[in-house]
Amino acid sequence: MVAVLVLVGAVTVVRAGVRTVAKLFDDTQQRQEYEDELEGLVLFDPVPFDGIENIDDLTLREAAVWGCVYSIQETQGSFDNCNTDPDTEQLLLPSVDVDAYLAKLVGPSFKMNHKTFEMEDMTIEFDETTQCYRSPSPAVWAATAPP
Repeated sequence: MVAVLVLVGAVTVVRAGVRTVAKLFDDTQQRQEYEDELEGLVLFDPVPFDGIENIDDLTLREAAVWGCVYSIQETQGSFDNCNTDPDTEQLLLPSVDVDAYLAKLVGPSFKMNHKTFEMEDMTIEFDETTQCYRSPSPAVWAATAPP
């Protein structure tokens, strides 16, 4: 009986040790953070590039705008608290938010020139006076955003 109890105790200690070591090397949370940060960029399947200074400006602009939209959905769950144009119901994304997302993605030293651009089957307008990107209504974003 003592031998069986010793064997059970030894197996329990070994299993606990293996789980503890596995937890020490578990980087699931870090991988999820990387996935969340890079999702806006890889969503568009960019052409391979050697360094961030060689990436297409349009790709970064798309990634930054989509990243902001995705971040809103992740943190707020909906676009109800977002600024929208009262006449057109277009979503208004301040350029400072787009810059902040881009800085988080590629670093603070990278500066983007804000301007209107085409994205798949929608146009994202940049309004110089409000310094905001005007995009389709939040309902369109919700329908086209990644799951």
